[in-house]
Amino acid sequence: MAKQNKTSGRRLLLLLAVIAAALCAAAVLLDPLDMFGGSDLPEAKKPSSESSQQFSDPVQAEGVSVQVPILLYHHISEDTLTQEQFQTEMQLLKDGGYHTVSFDQIFDFVEKGTPLPEKPVCLTFDDGYLSNYEIAYPLLKEYGMKATFFAIGATVGNTEHYKDTEFPITPHYSYEQAKEMSDSGLVSIQSHTFDMHQWAPYEPGDRVRNNILRWKDETEEEYTEALTADFSKSREELEAATGKPVNVLAYPGGQFDALSESVLRSLGVKATLTIQPGKAKLTEG
Repeated sequence: MAKQNKTSGRRLLLLLAVIAAALCAAAVLLDPLDMFGGSDLPEAKKPSSESSQQFSDPVQAEGVSVQVPILLYHHISEDTLTQEQFQTEMQLLKDGGYHTVSFDQIFDFVEKGTPLPEKPVCLTFDDGYLSNYEIAYPLLKEYGMKATFFAIGATVGNTEHYKDTEFPITPHYSYEQAKEMSDSGLVSIQSHTFDMHQWAPYEPGDRVRNNILRWKDETEEEYTEALTADFSKSREELEAATGKPVNVLAYPGGQFDALSESVLRSLGVKATLTIQPGKAKLTEG
């Protein structure tokens, strides 16, 4: 349903976090292999000092600002990103002294000045694939790393078919599995919309939302109502399942505009994420 990881030559996009006038971004696109100073996945190579600086500037002692890379993953499988490759990347982060942080930690830094650890990095997973629960989650526990999983409400728990159709689907984790991961304290379950990330070949009719943007013939009022209803349903179901606040949304396909930002801010969303290349630069206060 969304862009998949590739098994070779894969590029991890940095997500641009937009947090209530507290963030800005510098255009940069990093290849994870270049980032760690190698053309092939190394077995145990640490980042060079040069590439480490490119990856993330250390937190300033005064707490004025800090750049936080946000790494994007989707499905883990032999056809996309293998378990072995993902584990290698987690080992590289650990060996390089990087510390995974949650969005709650980011909010506390921006709003309260609570310090972040050195070399902070966010790990994120879009779409809600079952492989996130079966493969990524055990490795996160093994390495003691935090991550944010963005679930599409309409496909939560689907393991055989896309919604109510007969079309096959790559399995997605259930709300019960989402709660288990959330209860661990390592995983935050957040929104990838309820049903604004549709898969056109499998949808009936010609009114398909591939992403969150407004249709050309849709008024601002109609769109505001549609987005409000969709996000509210996503939030309601996720919060009922996990018992944790839902205040972050990853844009389907990374597409957004001023209206979507305005609507989501009015609904109490603290951060929205896109796949626009860039480093999230957090500014305290």
